[in-house]
Amino acid sequence: MALFRGTSVQYPSPERGSMKALLKDPKLQADFEQQGFVVTRLFSGEQVSALLDLYHQHIREKVTGLYESSRHNTYGVNRTINESIRDQIVIAGQDLFLPSKLYGGTFMVKSHIDSEVLPLHRDWNVVEPEKYRTFFVWCPLVDVSVVNGCLFVLSGSHRYFRSLGSGSYPSDRFILPPDLHKHTEDIPLKAGEAILYSDDLFHGSYANNGSSDRIVVTARVMEEEAELVYFQKASERDVDVYQADEEFYLTHIDQLAKGRLPAKSRRLYRRPYRHVPVTDETLQAKIRQHFPPPGSTPMKQLFRDVRTQADFERDGYTVINLIDQAQVDELKAFYYGLEHATVPAQGFQVSLDNASPDFVRTVSERLVAVVSGSVDKHFKDHKIFTASFVTKAKAPLGVVPPHQDWTFVDEGEFWSATIWCPLVDVSIDNGALGVIKGSHRLYDHVRPSPSPQFAPPFKDQLSVIFPYLTILDLKAGQAVVFDNRTIHASPPNTSAEVRVAFGIGVTHEEAKIRHYYLLPGREKPLIEGYEVEPGFFQTYNNARLSAMHSSGTKPKDLNSLGIFTLTPRNYGANQLKEAMVAAGNKEDTALVRKMAGLFGNPGGEEKSTAVGADQESPAVHAKRALPFWKVYTPRNIAREIRYRLSK
Repeated sequence: MALFRGTSVQYPSPERGSMKALLKDPKLQADFEQQGFVVTRLFSGEQVSALLDLYHQHIREKVTGLYESSRHNTYGVNRTINESIRDQIVIAGQDLFLPSKLYGGTFMVKSHIDSEVLPLHRDWNVVEPEKYRTFFVWCPLVDVSVVNGCLFVLSGSHRYFRSLGSGSYPSDRFILPPDLHKHTEDIPLKAGEAILYSDDLFHGSYANNGSSDRIVVTARVMEEEAELVYFQKASERDVDVYQADEEFYLTHIDQLAKGRLPAKSRRLYRRPYRHVPVTDETLQAKIRQHFPPPGSTPMKQLFRDVRTQADFERDGYTVINLIDQAQVDELKAFYYGLEHATVPAQGFQVSLDNASPDFVRTVSERLVAVVSGSVDKHFKDHKIFTASFVTKAKAPLGVVPPHQDWTFVDEGEFWSATIWCPLVDVSIDNGALGVIKGSHRLYDHVRPSPSPQFAPPFKDQLSVIFPYLTILDLKAGQAVVFDNRTIHASPPNTSAEVRVAFGIGVTHEEAKIRHYYLLPGREKPLIEGYEVEPGFFQTYNNARLSAMHSSGTKPKDLNSLGIFTLTPRNYGANQLKEAMVAAGNKEDTALVRKMAGLFGNPGGEEKSTAVGADQESPAVHAKRALPFWKVYTPRNIAREIRYRLSK
């Protein structure tokens, strides 16, 4: 029977040191005590086959979600399943377990049709946890990995807390932010291998995105002298300990899960106990206490040149000479020979957003073929994961507002950057890139897709940020390399020529590429992470991901990294301005006046039409009905800039 979890207590219990070992191998036992779990071979191939036959003989219903056979069958069927599984474990455990008791024997199945990630949690206590040692046996009958629902565990977490777990003391399920979830350990297993883990160990399991159901057998091993018990809250200061047996849990598990005792339950004794529930805050604090914080070890160098690396780390960007004129001419000829999609009204177009994956792939492959040698001259031990044209046609209202790129790697361990290289000379007049120095250090949240469903924490401060942009004048073939966390934007292209540029994503060779997606229909923001190949971005562009979010779906057939909370850092307007100034940014009044002039006269003449001091900002007026991010248009942001300038 698969039970949920808890921890410890005091009272007439021997010290932990007097608990008996359960594993014959001293090293395996020591690892269990240190980590809270061990992995070992349990069943032979013949035993796996016999247990699969048992499963198919008795479980004929369609399995959905997370299925436990002990909750879906008659007592007689459950008894047959229990005894058959235990018989196999007794045979398999002869060389593994010391003399002990064996309870349970259940099939735990995760459907490949509709399962989800099971967040971190602990199991119920079923013995006095300070008096007796016990562990849970979890053994798959099929190979398991992150693709089809293997476990992930938080090593050592069985020592974090001493709070009981039962239906009367329920354990929450905990979704961590990505920077803490990274400390969990995935447990992929071959059929017949098992993980033996403590009731007190925080563990969870991935969704099953495989092609068949994930079938696992579970059981419990405990000291010979231990008896099954159940813990029921008596008061804020006491707990009642009830006699239990296998039938007690098999027959009444659903009632117990609701905190209710079955009739005629026999109380053994009452003892002092004050329950302290585990919370998100206390669990996260424990993890931070036990694991080094991000940045405690220096990240590897991405650039070959040490000074360039230092500039990049300090400012969040750097400028390099990337390609020569011949390469510029070759890529311009390639660009103008393509059949592009219709240019949006604001003039900004990214080839990655093309509806045709073949078009996206063709562009990416050609860009990489032409510039990879030049990239290699500047970057060490690297790889390219995206490549796309980024263009701006003439459009006097075509502002790209301040934003950050998606998260592509574990940014606590690896650098990732975009190489932005124009094929024409760029300036403020034709849509040069602008950056906020040091902004890669302002926010530490994971940045998921899609837009506009995910709104950045500075969504209502775009007009505060824009005047502090450093507009980078570049010659064709030069490039700005910016950290994907760096806030960047660009003014409109008011020239007669299309501003053709390309962007290439680059990171360390050993970094695993990932993508984070804002899950639809959740009361609080939750994101799911996926381990992906670069080809993912050729198929899943923002438009497709946005449409999926609107329809309540998510990407499928991907290796899930888990579900995480999303709690971005927030600044007040004055705090943000102070942080930008402290990082070396200065207000560019020339940029603001140009923008105000453009948006005051859509024809492009730099003529400012100031809003009177007694008038309300148009953008502020719009926000009375909807949040600014929801009603954003290039016109609105510039009207807000012009309004603030007039003040």
